Amino acid sequence: MRRFTILPEVDSTSNWVTARLEALRPWHTVRARLQTAGRGRLNRTWFSGKPDHNLAFSMVVPVSKIQPGVISARVGLALYQVLCRYADVKVRWPNDIVSQGQKLAGVLVTLNVSYPHVAVVGIGVNVNNEDFPPELTGVATSLALATGKHTRINRLWLQIWKEVRAMLGETLPVIDQNFIRRYNSVAWPFVKRSEIAEAPLQFQSLLEDGRALCLAPEGPVTLDMAP
Repeated sequence: MRRFTILPEVDSTSNWVTARLEALRPWHTVRARLQTAGRGRLNRTWFSGKPDHNLAFSMVVPVSKIQPGVISARVGLALYQVLCRYADVKVRWPNDIVSQGQKLAGVLVTLNVSYPHVAVVGIGVNVNNEDFPPELTGVATSLALATGKHTRINRLWLQIWKEVRAMLGETLPVIDQNFIRRYNSVAWPFVKRSEIAEAPLQFQSLLEDGRALCLAPEGPVTLDMAP
């Protein structure tokens, strides 16, 4: 059974997969050599760079009565467990991977009411790109910048696919305390939520439904997943 598709160019792998959900089997994964209109959470754009410089792919993940926040946290930790083999990284709630506080990778989980038993999980990793637009200088980084060497895209793709599948293969409706301890131990200590406070919030703990307990200037606050 064919599990992987590579496209020379596409606007968004998540858009491509979503438009074909009826025909795609669970765990089918689509990578774009060049993604021209990638997107992340909060409707942010995702910088794709030159063809085959970065990794952008989306996968069809089977779900059943799973909260989006649980999927998001599990995929974030799976992504961390691969990228920590390459560089010194942390998980910034809910699922960004950062190196020295600069964004290295991100996840976008999309649910579709017409197909309630699957989710589209889009993942973007800055791999071999060493030049970013001025507005991303100091905000984004890549494995090449973090390690001083280039990484094989297809090998990294397969490693992440295997880790995400293993992490979600037996997903429960909530997150247990063991998972929370693992997540908290590798979490970046700050979360940005400008609608709550201008300064970054202090991350305290992941919660069982994927939300986050943080500390704001006024006291503890529980953060829901942002759209």
